[in-house]
Amino acid sequence: FLEALPNDNPFVTKDQWDAWGTLDPLSYDRMIKGDWSAFAIDRPFAYCFDQKKHVSTVTYEQSAYLHLSFDFNVDPVTAIASQYINDEIRILSEFRLQNSNIHELCDRILTTYPTAVYMVTGDASGRARSALTQGNINYYTVIKQKLKLNDAQMKVPSVNPAISDS
Repeated sequence: FLEALPNDNPFVTKDQWDAWGTLDPLSYDRMIKGDWSAFAIDRPFAYCFDQKKHVSTVTYEQSAYLHLSFDFNVDPVTAIASQYINDEIRILSEFRLQNSNIHELCDRILTTYPTAVYMVTGDASGRARSALTQGNINYYTVIKQKLKLNDAQMKVPSVNPAISDS
């Protein structure tokens, strides 16, 4: 094994160094400095999260779809509202109402974003019929009715991916 790092290569350009400078700190240490112990084992999902880079104030843009992602595997049921604008995912709101139901959650969403064009997704468990919804129908049926959505606005998987895939 012969260790060769970018600073050993006289042909590396300033543009290459500038590009490598945009890497997250762990990737930079591992790939540029050759530190093969630079891994975030305890947080593999968010290993490159940087508060200064990934958190800022965002505002709702009426001209873009409002994406709603529902999670039925927590109590209370929750949803986040986001928009995808200029290659950025902007999380605008989290809806988590204690002692409520899917009807009240949808009412809160409608109150907060009354003129939005919604796109809905979430976990597949919302497709199951439930006694928790009025009339023994599923959560997504209620969401579709309450938010007055058409089928094209519903982007819900039929099954949840395995944890190892997500």
